[in-house]
Amino acid sequence: MKLRYVLGIGCLAALSGWGSDQGSTDASVLAKANAAEVGFSQGDQSNQGNQNDQGSQENAVKRSILHSVDPMIGTANLDINAPWNSGVRGHGHVYPGATVPFGMVQLGPDTTGTTTPSSGWDRSPGYLYDDTYITGFSHTHLSGTGVGSGGEVRFLPTLAPVDKATLAKVAADSSITYNASFKHDDESASAGYYRVLMSPQGTGNTPWNVQGTKVFAEMTATAHAGVQRYTYFPNTAGQQQNMIVSIDQPIGGTTSSGKIVVIDAQTIAGWEITNNWASNKPTYFVARFSKAFDRKNVAFSADGYRAYLTFAGNGNYAGGSVTVEVGISPSSIADAQANLAAEVGAKSFDQVRASAERDWATVLGRIRVKGGTPDQQTMFYTSLYRTMLAPTLYNNADGSYVGTDSTNDSTTSPPTTSKHANPGFDYSSTFSLWDTFRAESPLMTLVQPERMDGWVKSLLTQFRQNGKGELPVWPLAQTETFTMAGHPSIPMIADAYLKHLTSASVDDIWTALTTTQSASAHGFDQYRQRGYVFAGANSAVSTTQDYSFDDWATAVVGKAAGKGTAEYRPYLQRSLNYRNVFNTTLNNGWRFAQPKDAQGNWLAGFDPTAAEKTNFSESNSWVDTWNIFHDFPGLVALLGGKAQFVAQLDRTFEPANQLTFLGNQGFPDLTGRIGQYFAGNEPANHLPYLYDVVGMPSKTQDRVRSVMDDMYSLTLTAGDRGTLSGDSLRAAQGDPRRVRDSAVPGNDDCGQLSAWYVLSALGMYSLNPVGGVFYFGTPLFEEATIDVPVATGEASGGKLQFGAPRRFTITAHTASGGAPSSVNRFVQSVSLNGTPLHRPYITYDEMKAGGTLVFVMGATPNDAWIGQWDGQDPNSALAPSLVSNGGSAGNP
Repeated sequence: MKLRYVLGIGCLAALSGWGSDQGSTDASVLAKANAAEVGFSQGDQSNQGNQNDQGSQENAVKRSILHSVDPMIGTANLDINAPWNSGVRGHGHVYPGATVPFGMVQLGPDTTGTTTPSSGWDRSPGYLYDDTYITGFSHTHLSGTGVGSGGEVRFLPTLAPVDKATLAKVAADSSITYNASFKHDDESASAGYYRVLMSPQGTGNTPWNVQGTKVFAEMTATAHAGVQRYTYFPNTAGQQQNMIVSIDQPIGGTTSSGKIVVIDAQTIAGWEITNNWASNKPTYFVARFSKAFDRKNVAFSADGYRAYLTFAGNGNYAGGSVTVEVGISPSSIADAQANLAAEVGAKSFDQVRASAERDWATVLGRIRVKGGTPDQQTMFYTSLYRTMLAPTLYNNADGSYVGTDSTNDSTTSPPTTSKHANPGFDYSSTFSLWDTFRAESPLMTLVQPERMDGWVKSLLTQFRQNGKGELPVWPLAQTETFTMAGHPSIPMIADAYLKHLTSASVDDIWTALTTTQSASAHGFDQYRQRGYVFAGANSAVSTTQDYSFDDWATAVVGKAAGKGTAEYRPYLQRSLNYRNVFNTTLNNGWRFAQPKDAQGNWLAGFDPTAAEKTNFSESNSWVDTWNIFHDFPGLVALLGGKAQFVAQLDRTFEPANQLTFLGNQGFPDLTGRIGQYFAGNEPANHLPYLYDVVGMPSKTQDRVRSVMDDMYSLTLTAGDRGTLSGDSLRAAQGDPRRVRDSAVPGNDDCGQLSAWYVLSALGMYSLNPVGGVFYFGTPLFEEATIDVPVATGEASGGKLQFGAPRRFTITAHTASGGAPSSVNRFVQSVSLNGTPLHRPYITYDEMKAGGTLVFVMGATPNDAWIGQWDGQDPNSALAPSLVSNGGSAGNP
């Protein structure tokens, strides 16, 4: 069966009806491109032209917010030559491409270099700051992960020849590749837009000379489509506008099958099945060019994974622009075309970009801040932007979706992947749950609560489809990867249910939670039968703690849902199992969580400073001893009381208390270190806030402000100077852009580290991420206003309705009216709607009701304002050590 018959007559009619967008070819454009002036300002003008009431304060605020977003931040590393275990901040693993909030398409550059490794940990996003070459622009990326995936459907414009004689030389010499060199001075990104001025330049013994030529590349996107505009600037007679389209070499893996086919002189289509982190991942695409290419001279690589196109009618010194509109889909080429038609249609590049900017202005504008420095505002809004890059849609524009039970059918021509009909919600994937349940998900309940229902229902759907008997752990595309530990879907689902942000059936939720908490995989059979996961595998200590928290979250849902005590209490009692890996015998004066073998013996040779991945989840005992979210009274008691709790927490942060690595193995995740604490990985995210629970909020304020100032700084800090190697320090001092782009302390992991910063800058954190209790830190800005959408009830079809948002304002000032600062970091008092608060927390319900929270700041530590607090919060009603008889319960 030929492709044109699969697409259908109506589809082909749509394919042949698109217009062109040739762009300008005059010398002024070339001058601007060479000067790196084309880009953000041009986008601002196009956006302003599409806005009503240009002079309104609201539009001015939105434009200011967009100006404060810099997607390049997080793409660089400070420690260019320092070893991975140096603990230097950086390694954000962020990609700098164009996307819309939670969009499937995340379109941007993939890079390579001559001196850096071509694969590995720092290349998981496809882009590395130290690289000197762009290999192309692909449509799928992951933001901030430690494992690579994506890189599907890649385009590379070039002025180098792509005739068959040249391609024969390329095929005969594997060192020859088509690339484009670039400089960071000629590159920038903003919300919904990326651009770079680059020079087509092959590597290896290249058989062509294209020195001095330029191509100006611009990217923008919709949810399911990418739009690219390439302006060519040749410098030699006969140079032609060429394009290489490839479906090979996805990020971190290989293409197992695929093909590119020509539909007409302006349209190609294709598919690729890739294996990297996701297995057998299907990606289908249709690409429509604004200019016709020479169909007679289209060349393909031997495996069919690359197509080489030359645009017709160029002539000598031919420049100008070529726009390519690309729809993608996980189910079929026909669906890719339908996605493109639905979201791009006849829109120009600038219209698509303006639409993306409006989408970003809307979601980012849910929070408006005043005060702080320009760098702090940039870091805040860039962090808020990164929290909305995942989860990603994994459906089509019509709502149909590819599930975890879908299969690729290679018997059709072209192949297809089975799909499900529109389920009535936005089906999503790319859930980095072990990371994001801590702060990312609670933040979304404030600023994107409308999406929580679809995310919960997506996870419940995957639970039914994946055949694992467990809720998802790390679903990516149509694959359940089971990366990381515990059952991290449960906290996210439980929090959404308790906040009334899902209309999913409580019976479906209860079935999914209790079935998952009766599983056997990943050490859970040991946990059920013996009360802990055995040492030697499954990140035993951390996973025991995680399973205990998941039991508690299950119990909380059961009680809130009106289940009988006999149904939920066994989970509550079993949530005390974290005690089974806690050794109360003093170890050099301290008590630690430790690995225990199958016979119940503490593992010999235990070193609490030694980080590892066998018995701890990318952590060590100095950090994971604190990995208890649901029973602060119990943790305080195990550590010997409040004074000992504070002393051990103080010791955790002491620079002289140095983290080590088990067997000197070293691994790169533990970046942004202060003593045993590491800001760059999730297990330690909550540590600075633990002082709050024992009535010492000034210590929380001190630690949190230091982490914000030192680990999320856009400029070189004293801490950087003290930890960088000589070569790395010299490189940082000579490259302020490198320092700026290193301002994420570690892998952002789909927005978790960014969410930590956003909440912390607002003056709070989700210390227990289930139940809606946010403990206070130290606010960064004089004022922050949050418009919180509030669910008002369930609509027909199982969707929640949201009324007008309620405005919650946070202000911070000294008694004399001064702004919060590194000096004025200490809270002197807090009031809510004029009533003093004598507790170090606020609840979700209080924030969603609207009102004003006032912090009075000062330069002196002060804990007296919560001196009469009893140490309990609303979650204490189900703190297991307070309500349970203790001990380890078996299988409920």
